[in-house]
Amino acid sequence: MTKLTRRKFLKTAGIGITAVAASSLGVGAKQKRRKPNIIYVLADQLRYQSCGYAGDAKAHTPNLNKLAASGVNFRQAVSSMPVCAAYRASLFTGKYTSSTGMVINELRMNTNHTCLAQCLTRAGYDTGYIGKWHLYANQLGNHYDPRNSFVPRGPDRLGFEGYWAAYNFHHDYYDAYYHTESPEKIFYGKGVFEPDARQIGFVLALNWVCFHQVWNWQYFHIQLLLKRLRSFGHPENWVCFA
Repeated sequence: MTKLTRRKFLKTAGIGITAVAASSLGVGAKQKRRKPNIIYVLADQLRYQSCGYAGDAKAHTPNLNKLAASGVNFRQAVSSMPVCAAYRASLFTGKYTSSTGMVINELRMNTNHTCLAQCLTRAGYDTGYIGKWHLYANQLGNHYDPRNSFVPRGPDRLGFEGYWAAYNFHHDYYDAYYHTESPEKIFYGKGVFEPDARQIGFVLALNWVCFHQVWNWQYFHIQLLLKRLRSFGHPENWVCFA
């Protein structure tokens, strides 16, 4: 191994800094690069090991497999909180629950925090949001009441100032609904499966409620259950307290 002396290190670092500076000057002379589009997909309570690319031969996830093959797969990354609303607050703020105050579900997010979408909006992005929000609750239960399910435009959207098609909370995979700019519910249609009705744009946070409590049979359409889930069985650490 070649010994790296202080002189050689400084010389190498100097060359690198000069190259970076020259590159920056060249970029400044050209047209500014277009900002990359960003799509953030959050599948509610989808376990890592239940994806095809993670080794589950029974999991049919071709698009996720393609993303994993062409991107970076963080195999040892974990959530800072196992509770939905608390984790979402940490995701949007970069803070622990001790700082956001979102320690359980059914709390309303404090709008005094600087959130990810606010930073992106200030950077010139058109920020949109589709799907489950779960940061506007202020009542235990009664989720279908528009006063709890509709998030009005303003600070409670935490910086998402563009297209909005979301709901605060429900686990209805079929015959589901969302809100845009009024408390009026917009239904996908009779018998329509929620993910099949999605339309996306940039910047976008796409949040499916599917796979939340996946082992409770009543949450899935019976045909989907028979075709896809019968052979899955329970995970190794599953315990029944009944």
